[in-house]
Amino acid sequence: MNFLNDIKDETLIICSEESKKEIISINKLLPIKLLNINEFKKEYFFTYNENAILYLMNKYMLKYEVAKIYLDNLYYIENKDYNNHKLDYLVAIKKELDDNNLLIYNNDFKDYLNRIDIIVYNINLDNDIILILKKYNYKTIKDKTNNYKHLVYEFDTMEEEINYIANEISKLIDTGINPQNIKLMNVDPSYYNTIERIFNCYNLKAGIKYKRSLSSYPITKEFIKLYKESSLTEVVDKLDKNDIIYKEIIKVINKYIAYNNKDLIIYKLENTYIKSNNYDNEIELINYLDYIPNDNNYYFLISFNESIIPKYHMDIDYLTDNIKELLNLKTTKELNKELNNTIINNINNTKNLIITYKLKDNTNNYYPSPLAKHFEIKKIEEDYSISYSKIYNKIELAKEYDNYLKYGTISKLFKILNNNYKIDYNSFSNKYTKVNVKEDKLTLSYTKLQTYNKCAFKYYLTNIL
Repeated sequence: MNFLNDIKDETLIICSEESKKEIISINKLLPIKLLNINEFKKEYFFTYNENAILYLMNKYMLKYEVAKIYLDNLYYIENKDYNNHKLDYLVAIKKELDDNNLLIYNNDFKDYLNRIDIIVYNINLDNDIILILKKYNYKTIKDKTNNYKHLVYEFDTMEEEINYIANEISKLIDTGINPQNIKLMNVDPSYYNTIERIFNCYNLKAGIKYKRSLSSYPITKEFIKLYKESSLTEVVDKLDKNDIIYKEIIKVINKYIAYNNKDLIIYKLENTYIKSNNYDNEIELINYLDYIPNDNNYYFLISFNESIIPKYHMDIDYLTDNIKELLNLKTTKELNKELNNTIINNINNTKNLIITYKLKDNTNNYYPSPLAKHFEIKKIEEDYSISYSKIYNKIELAKEYDNYLKYGTISKLFKILNNNYKIDYNSFSNKYTKVNVKEDKLTLSYTKLQTYNKCAFKYYLTNIL
């Protein structure tokens, strides 16, 4: 970001959210304003609030999400006859919203653009935005690209893939690398259980952020049920103010109470999510598309598999490809080509990077990403002679004992693990062991134990959840 040193006059920088964070973190006093592309559109064209959404919902009997789709597509049209049903429908909606003063315009923004410099930093723009910027003093800046060479590592299973990564992360930490400088990329929910289980064996913590709907909590369910039949004040007074979710409910109410719409508040409660907390020294999960490579960081790009990387755009938007061509917008084909280039450039620009993929998990078989052809693929076999987790190795040894006793197979892995570890395999005893109730402070119930013996899942639902 050396270009920042050359900025002397007032400048608008249009960039990604990650670049905004990076520039802000420099802590340098500069005459700049930072906007992402969506923020720029709202400033240049218009923005809207919940009143516009509620108007469309009530007038045209639309769902919240559908009304928002219409509003977000208004940015691409002009007030003219397109001789196209979809576009002319959007034009009519925009006119109606304008007539009712439901679109919010920043009339000073274009004057502001006339008197400043504009920099488009490290992002790709649609042709319609480029045409707008050509009216002003703008230039495009892209960081110098590197060409770091990387291998792509192949594993038979997701289990082997994640165990290899856990071992490599442990090596880095053992050499003094701060866990905060280690990043995991492309982690989808199908990996959560495997990552947490294996990372725990290595005393590692991944920054997996579980999201839970606010409406899934009992206090929120009670609020929604009562609110449908009573006034807001009456319902709030009946809630348990000591409940930790109470404050989250009040936040939503305070944000949307001005719109005086019961359905809106209920919708927001049902579509607001609470994320789990951060842990000290957790391995951060980041997006592989919009991160900024840092030579001091170490990156692991997992699940480099077909249909996962890249997740190609499909021609299913409200504005389909034939309409996008009319509006000078990028088509699906152009977006996918751009996506490929972005991923390859990010990989080539990242110094410390390990790329992995699996051939199968518990349910499916997989192929490598089509982008893997740009790299050399190396098959990895786990080396248990050097390991940072005795617990994981003993679990693997138990699995090998299972295979040996059931099928008589003795693998190379079995010999290595059996020579290095001793486990009490088949050591379970069904003899009764007296429970010291006073010491363990247990409350035992015959009924609950019967429920557990009949169905452990039923016990979990009834007594735990």
